[in-house]
Amino acid sequence: MLTSFASQMGQTVTALKSSVGGLSSSSTASQAATALAVAAGQLSTLTTQVKSTLSSVEQTSSKLRSGFEKASACKELKSS
Repeated sequence: MLTSFASQMGQTVTALKSSVGGLSSSSTASQAATALAVAAGQLSTLTTQVKSTLSSVEQTSSKLRSGFEKASACKELKSS
């Protein structure tokens, strides 16, 4: 889950660098607007991926906590 997210994030950062990195001082306003629109879409996708990954981590954490609390072998590890 986190490995997949890290890979997706790396790909998004690379794509962002590519779309924005192609701009120069001689780029037209239209070229800049197009590059920024592409970057905005990529950031939106990244935001969705972050939310999805955090949700998955929260669910996994909740299941782990529940399992720890219910496991008789873990009773001595819990604080009173």
